[in-house]
Amino acid sequence: MLVAMVAYIEIMAVSDVHSPRYLPLFISSLKSLLNYKPDLVLFGGDMIDKGDVGSLKPIVDFLSSRFPRTPIISVFGNEEYIEKAKILRDVYNSVNWLDDEYWEGEIAGIKICVYGTRGSLEKPTTWQKRNLPNIEEVFEKRVAMARENMARLRTTCNVLILLMHYAPTTKTLKGEPISTYPYLCHRGFERVISEVKPDLVIHGHAHASTIHTAEISGVPVYNVAIPAVKDVTRIRVSIDDNSSKPRSSKVG
Repeated sequence: MLVAMVAYIEIMAVSDVHSPRYLPLFISSLKSLLNYKPDLVLFGGDMIDKGDVGSLKPIVDFLSSRFPRTPIISVFGNEEYIEKAKILRDVYNSVNWLDDEYWEGEIAGIKICVYGTRGSLEKPTTWQKRNLPNIEEVFEKRVAMARENMARLRTTCNVLILLMHYAPTTKTLKGEPISTYPYLCHRGFERVISEVKPDLVIHGHAHASTIHTAEISGVPVYNVAIPAVKDVTRIRVSIDDNSSKPRSSKVG
């Protein structure tokens, strides 16, 4: 009798630390995880507050000492200002920064691809309209780019992850005022997820969310904003010989 071989990939994901605001919660959450070592660390944006580049240092330093050689992959949130993106890349070059880009790696013999984007909003904020020319077109272009790039990655990657800051759906916004939904997400990403079928989706931005896990066409979606979850989010992806589809679940 053949016994299925199962491979596990441990992912630790977090967003919206807004360092130093939620830095103590982030640090205490990690310190409580005894004998835990993720294969991959994912940042869903807004790790710093108001573009303060230096406030990311305690986060990166702590993770580097706790989980040396574990890849850290991050997208930019609205608090990682566009004009600070190059500085963040230069200062924290140990972090794999994704801005409508992708990262490829191999863990336990499994090819993993992470497509990262800030995401989009259905309605730009007043500040965005005033300061970011053609932002509506930019938001729509990001949706189209995600569909095109992930469709290509889907053909070569064993595990495909969509990492974004803004939410791709209203399903993980429950708890936020309904009137704010268009300023927190873009449901165009629901169509992308349904068509491309990544193996999991990770986002942040929704601080008051009470529903942190949902599904879109069978694809699990996780809101990892630490003000909402009150913890880092641990996700285990399992792949076995009897199934061509990886499965993910939250741990803890």
